[in-house]
Amino acid sequence: MRARWRRSAFTLLTIGGTVLSVGSTLAQTPSQDALKAVQLLIAGRSAQAESLTQRALLAAPAEPTFRLLAAADELLSGDTASAMADFQGVTAARPHDALAWYGLGICQIALHSNAGAVTSFAHALAAGGDKTAIETARAYLAWLNGANPPIGAAPGGPALLAVQAMEQATARHIAAAEASMSAALDQYPGLGLQEPAAPLMTFDRASPIEAPVLPMERPLGVARAGTSVSGTVRLQPDQPPSETAYVTYQIDGSSAGLVNVSPFDYEWDTTTVPNGPHKVVIVVEDAQGTEILSTSRTIQVLNARRLTAGSRDTAALAGARAGIWKLLTPMPSCCVCSWRLGAWQLTSGDRRAAGAQFLRSLALRPDYAPARKAMRAIGIAAEGMADVWGGLPTPKLVALTFDDGPKPGLTEPLLATLVREHVPATFFVIGRHVVENLALTRLIAADGMELANHTFTHPDLTTLSPMRARQELLRTQAAVALDTGQIPQYMRPPGGDWNDRIDSLVRGEGLTPTFWTVDAFEYESISSRAVADAVLKRVRPGSILLLHNGKLSTVEALPRIVSGLRARGYRFVTIAELSRRLQSASPSARALATRAAITNSRRAE
Repeated sequence: MRARWRRSAFTLLTIGGTVLSVGSTLAQTPSQDALKAVQLLIAGRSAQAESLTQRALLAAPAEPTFRLLAAADELLSGDTASAMADFQGVTAARPHDALAWYGLGICQIALHSNAGAVTSFAHALAAGGDKTAIETARAYLAWLNGANPPIGAAPGGPALLAVQAMEQATARHIAAAEASMSAALDQYPGLGLQEPAAPLMTFDRASPIEAPVLPMERPLGVARAGTSVSGTVRLQPDQPPSETAYVTYQIDGSSAGLVNVSPFDYEWDTTTVPNGPHKVVIVVEDAQGTEILSTSRTIQVLNARRLTAGSRDTAALAGARAGIWKLLTPMPSCCVCSWRLGAWQLTSGDRRAAGAQFLRSLALRPDYAPARKAMRAIGIAAEGMADVWGGLPTPKLVALTFDDGPKPGLTEPLLATLVREHVPATFFVIGRHVVENLALTRLIAADGMELANHTFTHPDLTTLSPMRARQELLRTQAAVALDTGQIPQYMRPPGGDWNDRIDSLVRGEGLTPTFWTVDAFEYESISSRAVADAVLKRVRPGSILLLHNGKLSTVEALPRIVSGLRARGYRFVTIAELSRRLQSASPSARALATRAAITNSRRAE
């Protein structure tokens, strides 16, 4: 008969696919993990930040800075209740922690406990907290309470400017409110097409704080550790069969104990292993040593530990805390504030400016009902027309189009040729390139060219969810409208990837899907002569010519294409003009023209 014995220690732990010995150290300190996580969160890169936050928290769940970082993660991902519990936990353990009191106050605003927030911010200020963050939050809280916010004569940050704008609007100083809100939104980078990583001020007393909803794959906060174990825990098989003689326990692939006495339980001292997930396997055998059953489960270990003197990086901890202050400073919701600014501009009679603001609001949140309703009211979101592949077979008109720009160094010479030759063209721009090259996009518009939509990041739209696909369209619409005042009417799918679902979605956003008749892509990598020859050989009346704003060969081929087509009697028009003529024709004529254009097209981009 085998003797009953136990072994409570074991040496291997698998975390994230890496095997670490119990005594090993991570590549960097937990404090440095926390600092890097905060920096990534501020930059909006929450997915990368999440694993570092988890690693720091598992290394020392009792470290206050890590608990505050976890709480900030939860608040920014929309789990205000868990964040509040974590902030309260730190204030209970550290009554003079200004950051914990401040975070608690932000949660209290979100949960309509304004009186509690007043008290929490007072504690934070008395404990020497960040005055800019605290006064910003108190100004918003004063507005929510119907008081006069202490914002001074010339507030500088977007939050205080937005509060001032709302006060001015309440006093019916609409022009001043427009100026203040415009100044607030102008401080956001990238035309404000991404919400900041911060508690978002909605100026809606029913829902005063919204989260930018940073995606978190698993819970981080200490308050959520209810499914974890600590100290010594008892393990045993569930209802072992009557013939059970031995039960073997394995932890993380190593044998931990063998028990031959009913109820076959095993005591596991979890303090001997690092915090984190551990795989426990229980194997039940009969008297002959034959396996009867085997079960396994992953158990999270979370024992209270503090950083040792050797692993405490004071500078990194201080940097992390400074970053958390920044993360928790309220910022105006760009979606909500753009809609409000658009509404004021519409009241003032500036429909074009209002439309650009409504588009930005929808680019951030395509399902935002107030902006969607406003768009319909001014006729911007009318349904797009049927797909355009080419124009009528007569007269000799051709539409010259350029995809993928703007591109510095290549767009300028293209424009120079077009302007010199008095050739109108349509530029299907990528929204990301617009944001990166605002002055160049304005130059395209100023030179009389038509701007059209080629999505924001050039993805295959058929692989995206409806929400993501709509954002690709709307972010580009907003970027062009905010930068130039033009609102694109036509859209070309990257790579020509298309299906009925995307067709319906694009037209539902007021855009007309636009394809091509002649595609010079495969020749643009050969030479300028190859490009010109391919175009001149394939062109027909009503053709849409697809070239790319990113190839030197295209720039060099353009003069020859223009002169060659003019010599044959062709005239250049924009997609809008080609489409207008097509729509004015009879249904049968349009159908014939479309079939002919599709037949002549080369569908490879």
